[in-house]
Amino acid sequence: MIDVTILLSEFQHFVRRRFKVFSYVFFIGACLYSIQNGLSLYEKQVLTLQNIQTKQNEEIQKVVDWFESGANGPEDRTWVDIHEPYWALRYVPSYTYKEPSRMLPLGIGQSEQYGFYKEVTFWSSTYDNDMVAEIANPERLGNGTIDFSFLVIYCLPLLLIVLTYDVGGFEKDEGLQRLIAAQYGSIKRWIAIRFAFYVTLLIVPMVLLIGTVPYINGVDDVLPECYKLMLLSIGYVASFSLIYGGILSIGKGSSENALNMIGVWVVLCILIPGAVHQYVSLQFPVSYMTDFLDANRKETYAVYSMPSDRLQQNLGKLYP
Repeated sequence: MIDVTILLSEFQHFVRRRFKVFSYVFFIGACLYSIQNGLSLYEKQVLTLQNIQTKQNEEIQKVVDWFESGANGPEDRTWVDIHEPYWALRYVPSYTYKEPSRMLPLGIGQSEQYGFYKEVTFWSSTYDNDMVAEIANPERLGNGTIDFSFLVIYCLPLLLIVLTYDVGGFEKDEGLQRLIAAQYGSIKRWIAIRFAFYVTLLIVPMVLLIGTVPYINGVDDVLPECYKLMLLSIGYVASFSLIYGGILSIGKGSSENALNMIGVWVVLCILIPGAVHQYVSLQFPVSYMTDFLDANRKETYAVYSMPSDRLQQNLGKLYP
């Protein structure tokens, strides 16, 4: 009964703090907006692939009709003979696809930056600009769409700070520890229940948002992936909650709690990832990969422009 009283008291405290309510509602709204953007991108890519496949089937059927009617090809191109392998391959379109993940609404990532289909021709190469797996222009990421995963990884711990920095700190600022201990038995229990209220307030909508994606997409075969993502997200929030809870239990006031919690967030979400990224960049600079791709692309074009006798000579050396 005492626990319920504490929860009801905390709910009233939460409602009265407008900046907490605004931060919470803004975060949930941003999550909904990010999922909607991801779903829109997913549907756009699926529709594009369907249109390409439809067009491809129509072109293939046109070639089949030429074969069945005994025609050599288009009437306005008398030099084309579709019965020859060269022209048959030339007029039969071939595409390679990258099917969008059904979990894309929860993590757009860099899917906006890369192509997800390509027409394969005689002149296609793995070093074509639309097939390169590296970011040629990192500044393009600055125009990316808001991502649900980004909100959970970076913004949710900040929201937890906004909601809980005064849990226990307010009581210590006002000297209410003894009064609370006399009424509820333990100040630590009071802090733990108040803190658990906000953690639950974050975990429940996050799990619900992740769980709605399979039903929005109309598929159930991604449910195992959703369950795994739910557990991973809960574990992520729980790990920050343990650290923040420890800070609140030993903190001496709201200001000190806020500074310590922000410091932990900076270290875990900015300094450590940034240091790892910087170390990897020094070991394997992005410019090396770009130079490698450019060099291979130039060599490929040089092979295309090489005279046939020289090309045959080089092939003889490579494959005697």
